[in-house]
Amino acid sequence: VLLRLSGSEPAPPTGSGSGTVPPTGSGSGSAAVDDEVVTRVKGYIDAGTCGSISANSNCGSSATSYYKEITYNSKRVIISSQVPDHTAEHDAITSNPNTRCERYQYVQLPLTPTKGSSAAATGMGTVGLAVTGGAFFNHLSNPDGSLAMPNEGASLDSCFGHSAPGGAYH
Repeated sequence: VLLRLSGSEPAPPTGSGSGTVPPTGSGSGSAAVDDEVVTRVKGYIDAGTCGSISANSNCGSSATSYYKEITYNSKRVIISSQVPDHTAEHDAITSNPNTRCERYQYVQLPLTPTKGSSAAATGMGTVGLAVTGGAFFNHLSNPDGSLAMPNEGASLDSCFGHSAPGGAYH
């Protein structure tokens, strides 16, 4: 289940990557210090809350890529801003009217996933989070079943991505 970081969005950390932020200061302990985004996500998980997904005002070249994996409450938690860590939306055949914006989301997964016994269709929107900070969408362009590639292929950049209305780069 993908959930929104609700409330005022934090200033994201610079750079991107996985793991936890190294501790600051001196000392011999091995505990890592959580950044503001991780602290907020842990609070949402503990409270069992989430809200609707929406972008903040950091869009286009002002948007910052963020991706982090943590282990929390015996689950793998993946957090992303849905902004890629590479140049994007600059070389499509046709222009896309949408632009990438920070849309912080997280997903909780089992630490040791197993293969399911059946397949299930996914809905529209984010179905996965990429280590580059972007998102994965399914193969559809519209809820009516139209395929994305014939309808949107010309608006994809050289990384085969573009932004959806609402800012998710996928």
